[in-house]
Parts: sequence; structure tokens; C-alpha cells
Amino acid sequence: MKKIVAGALACCMLAGVVPASLVKFADSSLSAEAADEYIEGESGFLTYKKYEDHVVISDCKTTAMAAPIPAEIEGLPVTEIGDNAFQDCSVLKSLTIPDSVTLIGDEAFYNCSGLTEITLPDGVTSIGQAAFCGCSGLTGITIPDGVTLIGESAFSGCSGLTELTIPDSVTSIGEWGFYDCSGLTEITIPNGVTSIGECAFYCCSGLTKITLPDGITSIGISAFEGCSSLTEITIPAAVTSLGGYAFHDCSSLTSVTFLCHEINFYERFGECSNLSELVFLDPYADIVFNTIDFNESLVIKGYEYSTAQGFAEANGFEFVSLGAMPETTEPETTEPTEPETTEPTEPATTEPTEPATTEPTEPATTEPTEPATTEPTEPATTEPEPTETTEPIPTEPQPTETPLGDVTGDNVINAGDAAMTLSTAAEYGATGSYGDMTEVQITAADIDGNGMVNASDAAYILQYAAIRGANGKDFDIRDLVK
Repeated sequence: MKKIVAGALACCMLAGVVPASLVKFADSSLSAEAADEYIEGESGFLTYKKYEDHVVISDCKTTAMAAPIPAEIEGLPVTEIGDNAFQDCSVLKSLTIPDSVTLIGDEAFYNCSGLTEITLPDGVTSIGQAAFCGCSGLTGITIPDGVTLIGESAFSGCSGLTELTIPDSVTSIGEWGFYDCSGLTEITIPNGVTSIGECAFYCCSGLTKITLPDGITSIGISAFEGCSSLTEITIPAAVTSLGGYAFHDCSSLTSVTFLCHEINFYERFGECSNLSELVFLDPYADIVFNTIDFNESLVIKGYEYSTAQGFAEANGFEFVSLGAMPETTEPETTEPTEPETTEPTEPATTEPTEPATTEPTEPATTEPTEPATTEPTEPATTEPEPTETTEPIPTEPQPTETPLGDVTGDNVINAGDAAMTLSTAAEYGATGSYGDMTEVQITAADIDGNGMVNASDAAYILQYAAIRGANGKDFDIRDLVK
């Protein structure tokens, strides 16, 4: 609109009918948004927008088989490939982008199915959403070192892509980032990446090997679902979130190694029909399991007396020992137990003492005679009631009848107690309920005193049973936590 107004003013000025003051006002109002204004032009098959200090490639004729992008147009640097600039240029074969370009817009090369090679300059820092989506003829691409984010669906449907280099500068791979890149056979996720989005490598059916970085914390829903050629995978220790269906239908997967602590199998490895080995390298791994998803021939590997061993025995799987537990794992369990044992004792001693001393003194002085005669008679008649009030007291010493660790109540602490603890922990992880386990059993199973029954408790019970069986000497099971 402003261009029309400016043009009209220019015509009127030539005719001598517009005052100079009005022309001056019009010029000042237009210059206020000069940075947003552009002049559109053409260069060969390309259409561009020329701004005050740079040029953006905005369009390309779909009939172009080659469309060289100049580094400068009219003396200004070309810095951006705009949104949808080369969309549906299906006969375009190759393209070199000049070093001056720093930004590739959303869907910039969407559905360029004939594009077989493209060179991205080192200056590129951002690749937009679906930038190369549907470029099924593209065989290889190197992402420059300055890029930090690979946008959603950036390379979705690049089924011909066989070579891919992702730089260390990338910290996040967006949802559907490499969906259906069926030609990819191997990929290394760089150390800088901390999260992989939902369906990022969904249906990459040719992928046989994936290396995940140590610092990754989150793997999204269905991130590697349908990677039917993948044979093995290691989940790093830093992973705290493993999305549902993350490795669903990875039909060639035979071995998974877990370095992480929390492992929930529900719907994560479904339809992995050839999975034959699970390796747990955290001795106190918190395992939530769904036996429906696994073969009966599954082998569990882990350290002696670890939660992995309890997990295997509780579910009827073969267990293969990796040797004695590493000593370095014990300090990790000391930190959570100290705050939990000290906090309950302090409030328990401070709260009862103050109210107990203040309340009895005031009633004792205000009602000396009447309560004195009524109170003795009431205790005399209510002596049966103290048996009701003393009933809760036996429930506290009941752990002497059901010692800590004796979950089944058979006066023996053995693998059966560990198995019951582990299966109950799995039920709680799935349903939020301890099922048929009684309060006494919950107390007996909570070895580390954190108020919960989990796989770590099962590992302590199993460890205690093994040590006790080896030397025949009894000891406090809580010493294992310390």
C-alpha cells in the first residue's frame, strides 16, 4: 500500500500539485519501516527480494534443472533461502549455495525429488522445518558446524539418503527429523545432542547401527520405531526419559545394553521379536517390566546380587553374571537414605513434646476435683479400651515377627522375598498400587527406608541372602544401604 501511495505522490509531484511539506512527511513515514521494505526482482530462474542490506531468494521456476545462486545481487549479499523458495522444483538436479547464506527457511527445498546433491556452506546456522522434506533423490548431505537445531521434518522422506554427517554443534534433533530415511545404514549422534524428538528416526528401515552420545537425556516417543534392520543399541546413563514405543517393532534387534538407572519396558520394546539379550550395567537399576513383550528364551546379564538378577529370577529368565558388583555404586545409595532417616526423627521428637507439656498442666489446674474423681473411674472401667489403644503398638514391633527383608513372612530372607519385592515394584510402576501386599510386607520390603518399594530394595534383599548364605553370620540388612 505504501508503495502505491509513494508512486501516487511522485506522479502528483511531477504535475506540481503536491506541496513539498507533504512529500517530506510521506518520505519520513516510509523510512520508519525501511528495514521491512524490499524490491522484488528476477535473476535467471530465480526470484529474489532485495532489502536495504541483504537479498533473500524467494522463488524458483519449477522447470529449472539448474539454478545457480549468486553470492551477491546488485552489490548486496544473498543471506537467506526463503520459505518455500524451491518447493516442487522436482527436475532440479544439483545446487550450490554460496558462503554468504546463513539461513535456510521452512520447506525451502520441499519435494525437490530430483535433487541428488546439494552443498551447504559453513555459514549456515539454521535449517528450517521440512527444509528438505521429500527430497527422495538426495544421496548425501553434510550439515555445517554452526547448526544447533535440526528442525521438525527437516529431512523427512529423504529415502535415498545414504550418507549423513551431523556436527557436534547440534543439540537437538526435532520431531520427524529423519522420518523414513530408509537408505541410511549407520548414524552417529554427536556429543552435543541432549534430546531426540518424537519419531525422529521413525521407519529408517535400513539403519543397522546407531551410536547415542553420553549426554543424551531424552529419547522421544517412537524415536526409532520401525528401524527393522537395527541389531543392537546402548542406552546411555544420562537418559531419564525413554518415550513410549521408542524401539517398537525393531524386529532385528537382538541386544540392548542399559547404562541408565530407570528402565520402563512397557510399550518401549514391543514387537522386537528377536530380542534375546538385555544387559544391565547399573547394579541397582529400577526396572519396570512387561513380560508379554519378550521371549521366554530371553537372557538377562548383570552383576551378582543386582536388581537384574532379582528381575531375572522373578520372571523366570536365565541370568548370566557379569561378576561382583563394582564398589563405586555404593556411595550413590547413601545420599538418599540420610535425609530420609533424619527428617522423620526430628519432627517426631519436637512436635509431641511441646503439646504434651502445655496441655496437661492447664487442665490439671482448672478442674482439680471433678476430673480427679471422674478420671480414676474412667480408666478403671475403660481398662478394656487400653487393649484397643495398645493394638497399634504391637503393629510397630511387628517387624520383629516379620523382620526387615522377610517379605513373605516365613522367617527366612531369601530370593523369594526379593522376587516378591521386585514384582510388587513392577505392579506399582504400572498401576500406582502395591496390589495385595499388606502394610507389614511393605514395611519389610522397604530396605532403604525411602517409603517406597522398588527394585533397589529387591537388590538389597538378594545381596543379603547371598552374603548370609555364604558365611552363615547374621547382620543388619540396613548395613548394605549404608
